[in-house]
Parts: sequence; C-alpha cells; structure tokens
Amino acid sequence: MWVRIEIISATGTVVFRSGGLDSSGDIEPGSMRFGALAGDRNGNVTYKPWEVTHFLWKRLIPAKASARDRFTVPLAAADAVISVR
Repeated sequence: MWVRIEIISATGTVVFRSGGLDSSGDIEPGSMRFGALAGDRNGNVTYKPWEVTHFLWKRLIPAKASARDRFTVPLAAADAVISVR
C-alpha cells in the first residue's frame, strides 16, 4: 500500500507529486509506503512462506496507531489544492 499526494495550483498545474507509478507500473522511489518484503536465507525476495527467514523491508502501522512522513513542497503551492488518495 502507498499514499499518493498531488498538489495542484489554482491554474491547474501540478506543483508537487509523490506516490505515483513509473512507466513500468512500479511505485516511485521516495513514496510513502507500507507493507513488507520477505527474504529467503540467501537474501532474495520470496513470496513462498516456507522460504521466508527474514524481512528485507518492513513498514507497518499497528492497530490504533498512525504514521507520518515529511514532504518539502515548493512555495508555488501556497495557492494550491491538496489531494491525498
């Protein structure tokens, strides 16, 4: 799961974007993401539960908790509309 943020100026120009997909359909680097990526004993990604020995990457939100990230937004966004999906 990830968060997509777009800030659009009053004229309709996108002044900031985070969390989009690249041309191959992967989530852009630097996006606010949640989930886990399992690894096998050789450090390779695996989706087979019986091969998992550790997590290569993990960012979860526990029950009744929250998560925060910081984004630097250009000053041109002062008159913009913020849309979070």
